Amino acid sequence: RNIFLRLPLEDCLRMIAPSAWSSRVGGKTVLETVPANTLILWDNAIIAADHQDALFIWSGRKTRSSDYDSIRELSKNFLYERAEGRFPKPQLHVLTEGDSMSRRLTTRFSPAHADPPEQQVAHFPALAELTPTELTALGAKFKFHDSSTDASFRRWFWSVASASSDASKVGMSLCL
Repeated sequence: RNIFLRLPLEDCLRMIAPSAWSSRVGGKTVLETVPANTLILWDNAIIAADHQDALFIWSGRKTRSSDYDSIRELSKNFLYERAEGRFPKPQLHVLTEGDSMSRRLTTRFSPAHADPPEQQVAHFPALAELTPTELTALGAKFKFHDSSTDASFRRWFWSVASASSDASKVGMSLCL
């Protein structure tokens, strides 16, 4: 907590929520900024993420071959440039879809896969480019999610923060 309070605002924000960039196969090999949520984990994407103390390069199922090593190298150099001079030096994690350690990355992302489809597209317009089959496959990556016990953040937030909410009567509050 002491370090957090003394760091510059940009570093504090990166500790709270990672910054993420994506490079999709078939598109440009440029890293484009994407929202840090679970819906960016496309099969044909390589994701670079910076979470202050950890750097991540995640490769989707269709990008595992060595043909895409140049994009991974570009991502690695990009992340190292961003982290230059940072103390403590962040650790780089190179992950692939289906790897058990990829949960290190997914736990740091907002769980947007639980949101209604119209909110997903509103928050991340690139989802509109996916076919219905691809969108279904993207959601199927999160089989562990049980919507009856794990509500989406947006649904929970509006159930508590809405003016018509009765959350205060059942003990829910945005304040600790």
